[in-house]
Amino acid sequence: MLFFCTGSKKNIEMKKIDISFVKLTVLFLISIFFLPAYANSKFIPPGFEHFYEYQSNQILFTLPNDTSASILVLSNFDGVKNIEEPEKLKQALIRSGISSEHIDDVIQAVVTDQQSDENIFFVYDHSQKQAVIEVPANYLSEGATNLGYTQLSEDRRALISTNRLFTTHYQGSTNATLTNDSTLGFGRSHIDLEASLYVVDSGSAQFDFDELAYTYDFDGNSVKAYETHRGNTVENSTSIFNFNREEDTYGVSYFSNDNLLVKDVGNTKKLFFDMKARGTIEVLRGDLIIYTNSVAKGQHSISYRHLPRGNYEVSVVLKPVGYPEEESQKIIHNNNSETSLRGYDYAASVMKSGNTIGQRRYEETYLDLAGTYSLLNDRLLIGGNTQLASQEVSAGIGANYTDSNFSLGGYINKFQGGYLFNTNFQIADVNFDYEMLDANKTPTDSKQLGSIRYGNNDYVQATASYSSRIYEGTLSFYANRYMETYQDSNLEVSNLNLSTNYSKNIFNNVYVDLGYSYQKDFNNSTLNEHIFSISVNFDLNDSFSYVSGVDYSTRSKTRFSNTLQYYAPQVEAGSVLLSGSADLSQYVDGNDSQSVYGVNANIYNDKFNANLYANGTTEDYQNFSANIESTTIVTSDDIYASKDRAQSYLVIKNAKTNTQDKNDLGLVKIRRNGQGNMRETIQGQYTLIELDEYNEYAFNLDTELSGYKHKQVENSEMFSYPGTIKEIVTEFEEVVSVLTYFEDFNNRPINNIECKGCASIAKVGDGVYNISVERGEKFLLTANEQICALREGYLDNSYGKSNCFPQIDEDELGLQIVVNGLGSEKDHIYYLGAFNDSSIVNRYKKLMSDMEVIQVSFNGNEHYFAKLFSKPVVSVNKNKQVILELQNYALSISDSDKFTKNR
Repeated sequence: MLFFCTGSKKNIEMKKIDISFVKLTVLFLISIFFLPAYANSKFIPPGFEHFYEYQSNQILFTLPNDTSASILVLSNFDGVKNIEEPEKLKQALIRSGISSEHIDDVIQAVVTDQQSDENIFFVYDHSQKQAVIEVPANYLSEGATNLGYTQLSEDRRALISTNRLFTTHYQGSTNATLTNDSTLGFGRSHIDLEASLYVVDSGSAQFDFDELAYTYDFDGNSVKAYETHRGNTVENSTSIFNFNREEDTYGVSYFSNDNLLVKDVGNTKKLFFDMKARGTIEVLRGDLIIYTNSVAKGQHSISYRHLPRGNYEVSVVLKPVGYPEEESQKIIHNNNSETSLRGYDYAASVMKSGNTIGQRRYEETYLDLAGTYSLLNDRLLIGGNTQLASQEVSAGIGANYTDSNFSLGGYINKFQGGYLFNTNFQIADVNFDYEMLDANKTPTDSKQLGSIRYGNNDYVQATASYSSRIYEGTLSFYANRYMETYQDSNLEVSNLNLSTNYSKNIFNNVYVDLGYSYQKDFNNSTLNEHIFSISVNFDLNDSFSYVSGVDYSTRSKTRFSNTLQYYAPQVEAGSVLLSGSADLSQYVDGNDSQSVYGVNANIYNDKFNANLYANGTTEDYQNFSANIESTTIVTSDDIYASKDRAQSYLVIKNAKTNTQDKNDLGLVKIRRNGQGNMRETIQGQYTLIELDEYNEYAFNLDTELSGYKHKQVENSEMFSYPGTIKEIVTEFEEVVSVLTYFEDFNNRPINNIECKGCASIAKVGDGVYNISVERGEKFLLTANEQICALREGYLDNSYGKSNCFPQIDEDELGLQIVVNGLGSEKDHIYYLGAFNDSSIVNRYKKLMSDMEVIQVSFNGNEHYFAKLFSKPVVSVNKNKQVILELQNYALSISDSDKFTKNR
């Protein structure tokens, strides 16, 4: 039997008290005496004391310039008493752009009732745990700001290990290189390990440690102990003037940086090359493959971002189809070039370095001191370094000027027996780099430092490049000159490579390419070659293209080519995505012709990325290359895998098993250093997102439009120390939404619907509500304290019409009378109850007089009402006993039965 009881109201009788004049005088004097103690007291209503008790709360501060920060404060319902993370708030205010002279005033506005500066607007919402700070425009700084150092500790430590396998098979020879780059994090310190394994088909193998280092980060400085085989290890702007290339080095360095502020290691340098025909490129450091890819005919480049950091020499091996293999050397300087926000950098290192020259091993222990200083609003960087050994000294000085369309830099280091010189400039789209070494050709125990740091072979390396839009087409050019003299054999390697290309869309899907390249070997004139080429590309549709061209070479004369290319759309096969291309070419070279095939495939998912390329000819030419890369993240209790390489990650784990196979569970909004929003999709059992190291991040889960709901995540901030991850564990519940019209038993709309257990409920029209409920969870809809029921199948159909039970109250006789929702205001209708057996009601009908029995089906039960015909008082007195007995027979419906379960 449905029964709802309302609480009774108590009348409080106020009594007047007569107070004598004497008592009134005493009370007046006491109030004057104690007035100062209570002048600032606040009246707190009884029962509301807990709202005014100060507690530690995490408050989300919304600041100028789309900046936000979560700050721990001591607060109550009325306001903020104290800031428990003052440095973190100060850092957030500075990051938002508020100038330093106004920071203290803003903080004072947060913690005091009476602001000293009326221009500062502060609003605090205790229930939402949010606060808003707004300041005038003239309170914001226009220049660079010092962000301060992070106050966050690491979230979870992890071993992050990236493994890359490069393998090639070319003309019957096979080799493979497996590289491992691992970082083990301890918060402010971490260990880096880089190693490689090289294997050839003859069965020989070589294992090398490229670098093993331990780094500890202070506020603004780092200490690093290391063994390395790739030269410079200091990560600040002093590395721009460091060109040493020792074979191996053991050392300890102390250097400045912005590790615990903001770090950007961007590098715009590129390695250029020109392919005569479709084929593969390999970049090798010694025998180890550090980069490989399949490329089409034409001019290409590799960003230094894809190459290891440091200073080292590489061999660039080109394998074009139908042409001989080409190999050239280049010295790579892949170092940081940005100064710290303080405007200067320094580094001090104690190192023991060695190099093998000829048949002899040379070693030296020395002190390396370096410094840089930024001028002209960071456009000019000047710096120098010196190396102090037991019997010799070397020193270098350099400068680098950078503006929007112009840059110029230079460095020279003088050591006993020689010097190293490097210069570069950029004007608009023209880039030029030049480096030369006048080596110490006869090192001795007293003058060997220059030979250990740079080698004892004289070399000159110059590179020029240009790319720009001209006449609605693209013109690009590069030239590379390299010369090296080997002192032990007097052998000289000297070559020149240049290439220019112009491409343009001439009509709809028709493109033309004009090219010229020149290759000169100063030691062997038979390898000198001029190549002129023209080709026309027809895009037939989204999948096919046809290319026809002709090349003229001073060595191989005229060559015609026709190529049909097919680009396969991306398809899903099991848990991986596949894409690729294939081409078939016919080459006619004088009286000779050959057919060439090529296949390229990309295979990847969220855990690994692989690229395969193979080509061959009718003349038994074979070329195959493949590379696969995956990063493994290991914590104390979990192992994750990712195709994206990074030193820090965000992991969102879904603890709800019945939604772990679902995709598009929602979005995670990522803010880096309080600025900007990046969005990533949350999927399946866990979602892994790579992060840039040494940055402060804030995360917010958004499932509003996804059809799922997640449990609230309290801690959503991290600082991305290398070798650490942020792990957010929550449960994603599927949410079903239904648009329904609610009406009472009179078929009139109801507009006061409430829901217990719903994910959300929103009114969208007269009696129309949008209701969202979690799959498998119970919910209760009510109106006027009575249950409302969705009709069967509405949750599956997403729309429908629903009813609410009439509002019922108890009259003075103890009978349940309908107040609203059934009949008119003049009708007197009593609720009898719900019955499984209608015969009981039928039996009592015979005892009723002046009454009509109304039967209604509702929420799976049959409910009965009695409507009076004659005067209420007379009818009630006649039928009171019948109504009471029927109500006693009625079903007892518990609160749990009132809930609807969403299956």
